[in-house]
Amino acid sequence: KMSVSDKPSENHYHFFDNRVLPPHVDAELATAEGWWYKPEYIINHININSAMFEPRHNAFFPLGGSCAYPTMKVSGYAYVGGGLKIIRAEISLDGGKSWEIADLTRPEDEIAAARGTDKHWCWAWWETEIEASRLQNCTEICCRAVDSNQNLQPAHLTWNVMGMMNNCLFRIKVHPWTDSFGVPGVWFEHPTMPGNEKGGWMTEDAGTFDAEQATLALPGPRGVAPKRPVAAVWGQEAAVDAVASKAASSVTSPSVPANASAQAGRLVASKPEWLTDGISMEEVSKHNDEKSAWIVVKGHVYDCTPYLEDHPGGASSILLVAGQEATEDFEAVHSKKAWGQLEDYYIGPLRNRSVPSAPVVAPAPQDEGFLKKQAQPLPLIEKITVSQDTRIFRFGLPSPNTRLGLPTGMHMLLKAKVGGATVMRPYSPMTDDTTRGHVDLLVKVYFAGVHPNFPDGGKMSQHLESMKIGDTIDVKGPLGEFNYLGFGSFSLNGKMRKC
Repeated sequence: KMSVSDKPSENHYHFFDNRVLPPHVDAELATAEGWWYKPEYIINHININSAMFEPRHNAFFPLGGSCAYPTMKVSGYAYVGGGLKIIRAEISLDGGKSWEIADLTRPEDEIAAARGTDKHWCWAWWETEIEASRLQNCTEICCRAVDSNQNLQPAHLTWNVMGMMNNCLFRIKVHPWTDSFGVPGVWFEHPTMPGNEKGGWMTEDAGTFDAEQATLALPGPRGVAPKRPVAAVWGQEAAVDAVASKAASSVTSPSVPANASAQAGRLVASKPEWLTDGISMEEVSKHNDEKSAWIVVKGHVYDCTPYLEDHPGGASSILLVAGQEATEDFEAVHSKKAWGQLEDYYIGPLRNRSVPSAPVVAPAPQDEGFLKKQAQPLPLIEKITVSQDTRIFRFGLPSPNTRLGLPTGMHMLLKAKVGGATVMRPYSPMTDDTTRGHVDLLVKVYFAGVHPNFPDGGKMSQHLESMKIGDTIDVKGPLGEFNYLGFGSFSLNGKMRKC
């Protein structure tokens, strides 16, 4: 059914999906200030864009041996809205510094001429081939397009809350590769893959070459690369470097990070001297409770106190690292959205980037409990098989009389290096806090290759499965907002309740 109206649609998606809002506007601000309903931000026409489909993701190309080819095919598509047409497509083999024109085909040209109009609505195809020898020192292939209004794709994306209309340069990473016979070559990595397919340099699987699924990148159809002069040289990066160099030279304190912001986050208050001179780690360490909770992430100090009540993981997750260097912990469990939110709580750079390591934790008195805010190692002393994918992992406490120190209803945090990255997961033991000398975890092991939606399986559960008797894992805590006190009494978010 199609209907014609004299006013804009009031459909939900018309307001809350088909929009490009300014970079500073997140979903909460858009709702609070009515940005969703401002007509100037609706998407009526798509912007200029282009992408490559050759060389394909995970494709390889030999640069020697009997199978070497003189040229390789590079091709893709481009499109634009508003009835404009694509007039030029270019590629770059040096990260966007210089550009070469590709052959362009517009299948709609004859149709537009027959219609008696210059309006174009279809994709255009572009193609070229490059000499194989140019791939030896190449790390990236970029493409861009230009339309009949001389609009050009930007070098970098501009964030917006809906992720719409991002049309920055399409970039394929080029990696060194050697086949099983020792023949050198390269393989290619796209930014992301469609749907649920894995891979891409913008994903967690970045830099992973799948030899079983790999295909040969297409050789050039003619075997001779076009001898065209460089179409353009882009000096933007040089200009940015010059500005950055000048800015860095004007920094008053060499101990303050060069990329430190001069403004505090929008949800916290700071001091001019904190923003210009930095904040010492000694000062940070004083802010370690619910009254004032500061953390350090990548040399920047954040006041997370206003976020304690709203944190999805509960206030205890923040308080566990309050007053400390928290970069590794933050990276292990937070999404890209969380990194963006973090800047709202920025109060200044860390004055001395050489953050001291975590203090040595003295053995706790027996009645105080083992768990502390700082991570401590526990050795695996026994592994009990319950079923084909379920285990009881028993970890030894420092002495036969030591208790874990974990209130009922709360969790302990396990921390390990898996595949070079820090992984942290909360667990609730099956033993209670009256147990002395050890703690037991009942864990279902999510093995790789079992569930089609999660082909890699569980990172932490498989790490636990791989541990040998005597291996250690770092633990800290307690973590959680619920504490059962017995006889129907409990505390929730620090407030006493009763069933």
